[in-house]
Amino acid sequence: MHPKIATSMKRGIKEGGVSAISSSLTETYIPQFAIALKASAAQIGWLSAIPSLLSPLAQLLGDKLMSTYTRKQLVTVTTYIQAFFFIPIALIGWCISTQIIQEHAVMLLLISYTLLMSIAALPAPAWFSWMGDLIPKKQRGAYFSKRHKVMGIASMAIILGGLALDYYQTQGLALSIFGVLFTIAALIRVYSAHLLSTQYEPPYNKKKSAIPYSLWHFLKQNTATRKFVIYVCLYNLVMYIASPFFPIYLRQDLGLSYTWITLISLASSVFYILALPYIGTFSDKYGNLRLFYLSGILYALNPLVWLLFPNPWILLAVQLVGGIANAAYLIGVTNYLLNTVPSHERAIVATYLHILAGVGIFIGSLVGGYAMTYHPSWLSAITYTFIISIIGRCAITFIGIKHMREREKVQKLPHESKIELFHPFRSLQSELYFLKHLKK
Repeated sequence: MHPKIATSMKRGIKEGGVSAISSSLTETYIPQFAIALKASAAQIGWLSAIPSLLSPLAQLLGDKLMSTYTRKQLVTVTTYIQAFFFIPIALIGWCISTQIIQEHAVMLLLISYTLLMSIAALPAPAWFSWMGDLIPKKQRGAYFSKRHKVMGIASMAIILGGLALDYYQTQGLALSIFGVLFTIAALIRVYSAHLLSTQYEPPYNKKKSAIPYSLWHFLKQNTATRKFVIYVCLYNLVMYIASPFFPIYLRQDLGLSYTWITLISLASSVFYILALPYIGTFSDKYGNLRLFYLSGILYALNPLVWLLFPNPWILLAVQLVGGIANAAYLIGVTNYLLNTVPSHERAIVATYLHILAGVGIFIGSLVGGYAMTYHPSWLSAITYTFIISIIGRCAITFIGIKHMREREKVQKLPHESKIELFHPFRSLQSELYFLKHLKK
């Protein structure tokens, strides 16, 4: 292996850990910051909806910009720009005492966060293309597995932010601490951009290739892939009826501290990383449609368990379900896309997939915000919203997957691994057998 490639791969893993801290600060504390600014349920929904709609469109622009700029230039420059857009978010926390900031704080956060997420999505096609050429084919699996592990471990550093928020909240300085955290995220992004600038970019032949077909043509003509993409869109819709409002449930309904909320958030990521090897083996042996069933059932159970057992220790353990569901869904979507779509169409189909998934998230977040605002008087807002999402998740899982077909030959599930819902000890035995079976 060329020394430039080896060095760049090491720096890529380091950059992954650095960027994971910044991303975790954003994903974990932006919703909490909005709640601290007294954002309404509808505004929390918008905070999830608008960036999710515009980010995939930014990827479409990023794909076109690859014909004008090198991939390294595009990724590095946009990462520096990301750092810049953390500044107005941090200033909201620093300058909240100003009357103008107080009156328009939530709207300023929404605008700044939308711009930040759109800029973050723009270089995604260039980064994937760059890494695809940089990393040798036979090392990609091991490399990205190691990178994801480093990212998961590094993201645990944000627990310090939760501790700081809890400590300074008693002194009325929580909003200022949010400003500090987002300033740190900005500085980390600058360092991430620096690491990217030191990595080697293999030669790349720029081609101004036109998009092979429009989104409308894709939805009309491509039957097999269309069903898959529509399933992903609808599943994101029903998922995000509830997902944006978990922070409200934890903070306002359960009254948990920032430290607990951070721990619960991180637990899902830890279980996700631990589940990846098993889920990957499952996909290879038993197919991706079974992964969709698994993730659909677990995703439907998740909010139900949160409602039935509102104890932080139980919620921490329940994140095992969320981590397995995340791993099953993400690997299932990725592998089904690779197995179903011809190689020369994967880039544009992936872009359309992200656009329609963003549309689903946009509509789902708005529906959730409406449900949180207008709910029956005999039912709490969060319970009503969660129930709607649970019903939707079950319906899309059992109806939508029936219209898809596995493209690769897969094995039948071993009889000993079948779970019997009314015999918990037999179910436990079957699960242990299944994990042992996967290791072979």
